[in-house]
Amino acid sequence: MDSLNYNHLYYFWMVARHGGISPASRELHLTQPTISAQLRQLESALGVPLFFREGKKLVLTAQGQVALDYANRIFGLGQELAQAIQGHDANLRVDLNVGIVDVFPKHLVYQFLTPAITNESTIRMRCYEGKLGPLLTDLTNHRLDVVLSDSRQYHDQSIEVQTHLLGECGLVAMGNASLLSRARGVTLAEQIQSLPILLPTPNTGLRRLLDQWFDQHQLTPSIAGEFEDSGLLKVFALEGVGLCFVPEVLAEFLQKSYRLHLLGRLETGTMRFYALTAKRMFQHPAVLRLSEAARQRLVLTHT
Repeated sequence: MDSLNYNHLYYFWMVARHGGISPASRELHLTQPTISAQLRQLESALGVPLFFREGKKLVLTAQGQVALDYANRIFGLGQELAQAIQGHDANLRVDLNVGIVDVFPKHLVYQFLTPAITNESTIRMRCYEGKLGPLLTDLTNHRLDVVLSDSRQYHDQSIEVQTHLLGECGLVAMGNASLLSRARGVTLAEQIQSLPILLPTPNTGLRRLLDQWFDQHQLTPSIAGEFEDSGLLKVFALEGVGLCFVPEVLAEFLQKSYRLHLLGRLETGTMRFYALTAKRMFQHPAVLRLSEAARQRLVLTHT
């Protein structure tokens, strides 16, 4: 095999990440024929095809997937090196790429991230929302620096991450005034059973806690809707479609901003919030500040 040309490998990496030669060429400011030629030279050097065509799409071969895994590590380490050096130079800008699980309360995202970037004019933050699995893949491939999640569990045990507990708190049930006026029963469980409820989608930390609470109280509540996005769920709660269940630390904010009222506090169940990071030689300086600030200034307690 000829000596590996890392420029060719970088172009391959960009094509694989962006899903085709055309978007990669726009990102690299190069012509498509130029990138195609670089890919052919890399395939010739490696002695194997890295892509095959499926209609108009380029799809990685098995060897191409192996090459992508190595490229992710190689260029991911390069990004780590830049971050580690830039962390000691106040004049250089550093990107902070944050993945946010879609059910994670947005106001808590703000509270957790603010201490990490306050008075840090050199940090440029980018936030991406999605499911835990794809976000963790991006984390291990160095496309993200940290993932904010309400769960530390993921079914794919091959994904290795470091878990940082940011805080914990109890859960409360909230709804608009019209909805709460229809509640019947003495106990909170009876009142919840008498009203429609809004839930996050399954396989989230909050949903698991709520399902456990329903089972414990032998409830079969009327589910009016399930939502991936916590903000959308709260909009439906504001309109009286159903009760919502939120971290207790957000109750005052939701009363002021969403005009939601407190029905009651679930006597059991603790919601935890995590920052998930990849196992790397260097951690992003802002991620370290995020974890430390959350423990010192944003400690959430189950009271």
